[in-house]
Amino acid sequence: MLRSEEMNFPTQTHAIDFDTAELQRLGFRNRPDAVLPPP
Repeated sequence: MLRSEEMNFPTQTHAIDFDTAELQRLGFRNRPDAVLPPP
């Protein structure tokens, strides 16, 4: 069993990657100031 800290990193990274891919798929990438927070 992985520790909580070890399990959180891939989960959070995957969630961030999925959100970014989803935003790009929906076309929000063309309006970064409307949806995406500053880097």
